Amino acid sequence: MIFPGVAGVIAIAIGFLALGVLPVDTIGLVLIGIALLFFALELFVPSGGILAGGGLVALVLGAIIAFRDTPTEFQPNRIVVGLLGFLLVVVFVSMAIGLARMRKMRSETGAEALVGRMAVARTPLTPDGTVFIQGERWQAELEDGSAAEGEEVRVVSANGLRLRVRKENDP
Repeated sequence: MIFPGVAGVIAIAIGFLALGVLPVDTIGLVLIGIALLFFALELFVPSGGILAGGGLVALVLGAIIAFRDTPTEFQPNRIVVGLLGFLLVVVFVSMAIGLARMRKMRSETGAEALVGRMAVARTPLTPDGTVFIQGERWQAELEDGSAAEGEEVRVVSANGLRLRVRKENDP
């Protein structure tokens, strides 16, 4: 849903230029404004980089179009515009790679972060009981058999606020 909107806004702006409705300088500035809007929206709307890509296209087109009819000494250098576009691509791609890596990381909070850690039985686990782990008491269910109070168990899974544990000496 986002890509058609981004492409449509840029196409409408270029269409106004082609129809001669707006002067060239104005449409270039409008495209630069659209680019800034897309960059700002990228921070708040989960678009997967589509808004950033559309903003990049709008920014480069706007920089080229906005100063096309001005004297050469006042036009932005095409190399600078290209470098700006390249740098923005590098920034957005590195942000996307960083976000992808963060999503693959293991959770550091909540019950999921306790999986694989050792806990101490606070009550006998027959098979249900209470364990103590990282300064907190948790309801737990022992996989097989029973465990006495004070025995160490390993957390193997978490389901909501309930942990599933296994005796450490079990394989």
